[in-house]
Amino acid sequence: MPLPALDISTFQILHQDGGTSVFNGTIKFLKDYISPIKLHFYTEKHERGEWIAGGLSRFTMDMCPLLQVPHELWYPMTSKMSQKHCPYIAGHEEHFNMVNIGNIAAYFRVPESFVGDWKFYFEVTVLRKGLPAYECLMAPVTAVDV
Repeated sequence: MPLPALDISTFQILHQDGGTSVFNGTIKFLKDYISPIKLHFYTEKHERGEWIAGGLSRFTMDMCPLLQVPHELWYPMTSKMSQKHCPYIAGHEEHFNMVNIGNIAAYFRVPESFVGDWKFYFEVTVLRKGLPAYECLMAPVTAVDV
């Protein structure tokens, strides 16, 4: 599956003292993202030398109406974006200049058992020219403290 049609080459999530994080850089949409945008998020955790199902998952047939819902996993990002609703048309850019997103672990009440190495998978399906386009991104995450 191809990667999402986003240029994130200058985008960073920087961790600060005290457990907070900041967004810095630009996200550029290279193709259109128009409702419905199907999302399947799931995880794997490294346990005793093996990658096993991580137990965290989320599936929605259309994430667009949910972009500004505070309990959704993408809310810390979408709440800080200048454009808060779909559609995101090719060429649109979101700029972040050391935007503080707070302590994500505290916000979502992450338990101590979350400490460790993870793989976060984001599978996206969006219609383009009437046909489904499938995209996938895997993000390695190491949680050292919650």
